[in-house]
Amino acid sequence: MAPSQDAGHLRVDDDGALASLVGDLSLRSEDFARLWARHPVKNCVSGVKHLRHPELGELELWFEVLDSPDGSGHRVLMYTAEPGSASEESLRLLSILVGSDAADSDLPVVKRGSTAPPAA
Repeated sequence: MAPSQDAGHLRVDDDGALASLVGDLSLRSEDFARLWARHPVKNCVSGVKHLRHPELGELELWFEVLDSPDGSGHRVLMYTAEPGSASEESLRLLSILVGSDAADSDLPVVKRGSTAPPAA
């Protein structure tokens, strides 16, 4: 186990309870220990994630994490799909499904590419 690995902004060696949990999981599960040891979460600010949506199936999405420049610790996580891919088509379908659900709710909807704030 590498106790200095970082999960977002939380360092394992800065949190005794988290360090204890990681240690316990590492002792109980060889798979967890192997995955924890090989996956450097520190500085993991971009890459590809494989997600499974219950209705749309497998999605392969590129992600990028942007840190707030004000030092507040706020982060923005963006996901995109390769143009022309099955994942892009699935995201388009999801936006339609969410859009139709949102039309029946009080939640504001922001359309892709829109620069205007949502209507109240």
